[in-house]
Amino acid sequence: MWDAISLQGAYGIAAHKEPLVWGSIQGIAVDYRGAGVFGINQTIVDQVTKAYPNDDLLTGTNETFKWFCEYKPDTTYDTWVEGWGTYFVPGYNATGHRQVDQFRTVF
Repeated sequence: MWDAISLQGAYGIAAHKEPLVWGSIQGIAVDYRGAGVFGINQTIVDQVTKAYPNDDLLTGTNETFKWFCEYKPDTTYDTWVEGWGTYFVPGYNATGHRQVDQFRTVF
């Protein structure tokens, strides 16, 4: 599960890991994108969301990522969460904190 969590934004790597890793990431994608993703049909989605409602999943995710960008920005630079800071948090600036910025200082 550690690999599934850490690689959820790196699909190209995760797809070549153990079935548990790739399957977990596919399940997360269905939570956000709905039926039709990875062969999951609407009946299955309806059964799961009836048992485990996800009415505030997208809003909660956005608010959580924005909170990290605003209050713990060092944990978001050079990650896939960085985009939430760039788009939603005034004054957020990853410049100087990304790996590419460190390489630029060498040249």
